[in-house]
Amino acid sequence: MAPIHFYDLKLDKDEHWSPNPAKTRFALNVKGIPYDTTFLSFFEIHKQIPEITKTGERPTVPVINDNGKVIQDSWKIAQYLDEKYPEPSLFHGNPGLHQFFLNWSFTNIGRHTFLLLILDLYERLPKDIQPWFRETREQFLGVTLEEAAKDQAGHIANMKTGLESVEAVLADNDYITGPKIGFADIVLMGVLQMLQATRAEVFQKEVLDSFKNINAWWGRVEKYTKDKPPTA
Repeated sequence: MAPIHFYDLKLDKDEHWSPNPAKTRFALNVKGIPYDTTFLSFFEIHKQIPEITKTGERPTVPVINDNGKVIQDSWKIAQYLDEKYPEPSLFHGNPGLHQFFLNWSFTNIGRHTFLLLILDLYERLPKDIQPWFRETREQFLGVTLEEAAKDQAGHIANMKTGLESVEAVLADNDYITGPKIGFADIVLMGVLQMLQATRAEVFQKEVLDSFKNINAWWGRVEKYTKDKPPTA
C-alpha cells in the first residue's frame, strides 16, 4: 500500500511550522504511519486544495490522501486515523477530553503565541503573499499586525499563564491526559513547535527554562515532531 500523502503549509521554505498541519504530521508520527509531504504556499492552497478535496469547503491544510480517501481538517483526520489505524490510540477512549483541550489550548495558549509571532511570520513570507496575509489577518483581528503584536511581554505572560495549567498536570502525569501520549499532547506540540521554529530563544527561555515539567515532557515528545515517524 502506498504511503499516505500529506499536504502541509509552506512559509518561506519547505519546513513544517504551522500548528494545524503539525497536528496531522505528529499524529502520523505517533502512529508510525509512513507518509509523503507536499508543501503548499497560501496561494497554492487556494488553487490546488479544491481540486484535491472536491467538497466545496474552504481550502485549508492539513489534508491527507490515504490511497484515494481524502480528509481535510486536523480533527477529522485524527478521528479517521484512530478509526482506521487504531493502535496506538490518539484518544484512549475519550475523544471529548482531547477535543476540549484542543479548544481550551487555542484560547489560553495558541492565540497568545500566534499574536506574539504574527509579525515574524509575516516577515518570513514571500513578498507576493505578504499583502494578502496582512489584509486577511488585519480584517480578522480588527487591528494592524503591528498593533496586534506590539505587547510582546503581555503575549508571553498570557501564554505562560496557560502553560501553568499544563505544568501542573504534568507534575503527576507523563503526558497531558495520562500515562500515554495522545491528541492533547499533539495539539500543544504543534503550538510550541511553531514558537521553536520562529523564535527559538523565546521557546527556550520562556517555556523550557521556565517550566521543568513541560521541559521533561518535551524531552519525551520531541521525537514525534520530526519530518517522519521515529525509527525506535
